[in-house]
Amino acid sequence: MVIGLLALALCGPLWGCAPVTDGRVASAGMDAGMDAGTAFFPDSGSTDDGILNEETAHDIDHILLLGFDRSSRLPGRTDSIMIAAARYETGDMGVISIPRDLWVDIPGADPGRINKVFRVGTILHGKGGGRKLMKKVILDELGIRIDYMAAVDFSGFAGVVDLLGGIEVDVACPIKDNFVSRKAGVGYEHLSVDVGSQLMDGRTALLFSRSRHGRTDLDRARRQQAVLVGLNKRIASIDILLKLPSLWDELRKHMATDLEISAAARLAHLAGSAKADKIHGLVLAEPIVYGWRTPDGKSVLRLKRARFDEARDALFDSPPPGAKTTGICRAPDVALKWKELARKRKERLKRKASKIAETPADAGLASTQ
Repeated sequence: MVIGLLALALCGPLWGCAPVTDGRVASAGMDAGMDAGTAFFPDSGSTDDGILNEETAHDIDHILLLGFDRSSRLPGRTDSIMIAAARYETGDMGVISIPRDLWVDIPGADPGRINKVFRVGTILHGKGGGRKLMKKVILDELGIRIDYMAAVDFSGFAGVVDLLGGIEVDVACPIKDNFVSRKAGVGYEHLSVDVGSQLMDGRTALLFSRSRHGRTDLDRARRQQAVLVGLNKRIASIDILLKLPSLWDELRKHMATDLEISAAARLAHLAGSAKADKIHGLVLAEPIVYGWRTPDGKSVLRLKRARFDEARDALFDSPPPGAKTTGICRAPDVALKWKELARKRKERLKRKASKIAETPADAGLASTQ
């Protein structure tokens, strides 16, 4: 998630926190007994994961940002997948949002959605296996070598935003949505966000990032990038030194990373000095991807590699993160309508199954005699 990149930027140079390999950072959606540092990333800081090619080897870092729901044992499916690219020579930063439904080949397993790769790697190869398999799949499918990775769970996201006093997010389209919640008396939390610049607390920002408004991951990815921009602006607008102790205490509970302190310092300098026109975003949408149905009926996305290569190479000429490419907005309550249709369909199937179960097996024979 985007908060992972901010954590990396805040860590070493400003607060002097120790490298994550000291095992102090708690796991994020990982094995319950696993420390984040050397346990989750056993080869932290290794040199086998370079970046894209020799030409950029000393100028661009690629950081993989993963957002998880917390799991009591193994990590769940990856809810948010982003690649942050930092080009130091020109002062540019770029963010590539990867849809969870992207269909990929998974070494050692059947093909599947990219959001299951980390979990499969952990199951097949144990601690550190999820990180390694995720990096390999991204290299094979997207041609990007990942230098570092940050994994965070969503439990700490809202708290960090609240510690910052909330964030201003540019909302391109109004949204109304409901989220199942055991804590809410009615069984769900309601999200209602108007268009324009909106001040969001942590919980609102989290729900806004996760809403399925529009029913696809594409607008969802743009909203996540818009939250990234809001976080970046908020960090730049306050005396961050006064906030660092409480921010880091919150972040260390929910984040794991293999970023080295020297790299964190370099990244922090770039993030702190980047101007608005130097921050770019790319969402994998048509014509870079296309809809496809698997043989067993799953609706997924497939990558047009040549199209992606062109877009990847033009990343630092792309518009700001979160920019909407069209002026068309779906109805604010479209997510609610889809959920209601899905609920009614589920009830119909349940009634049909119950009716079939209650019908005697020889009823049809009796009527023909």
